[in-house]
Amino acid sequence: MKKIDINNNRVFGLDILRTCAILFVVFQHSNFLFNTKILADINYNIFGFDGVSIFFVLSGFLIGGVLIKTIENKRDEKNVLLNFWIRRWFRTIPNYFLILIILLLLNLLFTEGFSFGKKFPLNFFTFTQNLFYQHPSFFPEAWSLSIEEWF
Repeated sequence: MKKIDINNNRVFGLDILRTCAILFVVFQHSNFLFNTKILADINYNIFGFDGVSIFFVLSGFLIGGVLIKTIENKRDEKNVLLNFWIRRWFRTIPNYFLILIILLLLNLLFTEGFSFGKKFPLNFFTFTQNLFYQHPSFFPEAWSLSIEEWF
């Protein structure tokens, strides 16, 4: 019989929270399937905000833990925080810009002008698309990354 190797660094409770957050977000994004007002209200009032809130808390907790361990292990090194941010940015920013550029190209090819108005959305490149105004309808998934990058 083969022995199963269990990762001792995993926290089962956090995995349950992550699962709940995923289910809440999926349920919230599937609200177009529900035609009755009751189901729409349940979806919005219970699952609409909680999934994203759980992801923000988990992200802060996990990334904060990694940052604290990094600082503790490399106290003598300069620029520990900068190196941490650079590694994190190289995991997230290239994918964000790739999707952003693909969406911009598809938007130019398949719509008359831009679907977000006549102005080119430079604010998506600086993560300021929802800094002063409500997030535009173009690339709605980008709102959370802009908040994460700023805060």
